[in-house]
Amino acid sequence: GKSFSFTVKSEKVSVSDFKLLYDVTGVSVGLNDRNSQAYKYLIRTEAATDDGNGKKLQKFTITIPKQADDRRVPIDIQIYIRNSESYNYYQMITLRSRPDYNGMAGLQPVKVGGIFWAPVNVGQTDIAGSTTPSLANWGYHFQYGRNKGFDPEKTDYEKLEGPVSYASVQEPDGENMDKFITRATGTGSSGVNTDWLDVSNTADVAIRDALWSKNVNDSPCPTGWRLPNKAEGEVLSQKYNKSLTVQNGRIEIAGDEPGKTFYLTAAGQRSRASGNVITTNTSYWLIDGNSLSIKPDNSAMGAGYYSYGYFLRCIQE
Repeated sequence: GKSFSFTVKSEKVSVSDFKLLYDVTGVSVGLNDRNSQAYKYLIRTEAATDDGNGKKLQKFTITIPKQADDRRVPIDIQIYIRNSESYNYYQMITLRSRPDYNGMAGLQPVKVGGIFWAPVNVGQTDIAGSTTPSLANWGYHFQYGRNKGFDPEKTDYEKLEGPVSYASVQEPDGENMDKFITRATGTGSSGVNTDWLDVSNTADVAIRDALWSKNVNDSPCPTGWRLPNKAEGEVLSQKYNKSLTVQNGRIEIAGDEPGKTFYLTAAGQRSRASGNVITTNTSYWLIDGNSLSIKPDNSAMGAGYYSYGYFLRCIQE
């Protein structure tokens, strides 16, 4: 990356250190490895010299690390130049990156509740909003723990009454991998048979429930992103209120940073009973089996019925 240099004049020798925000491991810019070139060249310090008037002169060179093309995430690198004898006396330089999300020009992550959220749902490419089914404006629907996305514009998906095995819906050759698995007939609104998965196989349940977890993170989110948990979903739930009316199939939430707006699709989901798109409510899956539901005048958190088709909205890892 590019470099810049500056000289510090002070009564004492200066020292340096840095702190990472948002991408706190620094993996996107190679700062997670102390032996990397990015780490070694981030801050280079020359020996202090005397200016002849009792002051110390010291040159620092900062090399801006390049972010990996396949891990484009928000990051702040705070560089501190400190008085070597008084840690709390310092000057700070911030290197800040706010790249477009997943290569989508002009669509940048938005910070809400201290968390950077993707500006679009998985599969969505436009934030203009739509009250009618639209892949570009809605994104895909997903059944819980399945990475198969269902296009809201398509009405001809083959449907199969569940429950089914986990292997049967897995790519590349699961016999049910492209089918929407509906709940078992006559199971009502509660009970294990509202799941698309045959829960009698506990090994399958463990695999499915871990798929989107923070540790496994085998989700449709881009590298460097994951699905939110219940506590993180609460951030949006608490931001939503009756004053945030649904307009053109979306709601607007003020971001943490001035002038930034977060758009959340609130236009529809796929029925667990019929597999068809319904537009009365909208929900988002969270990684712990819960969901965030958006209704015309409120939001709610709770356990979701896994055969529903809900949206996915990613957050930064």
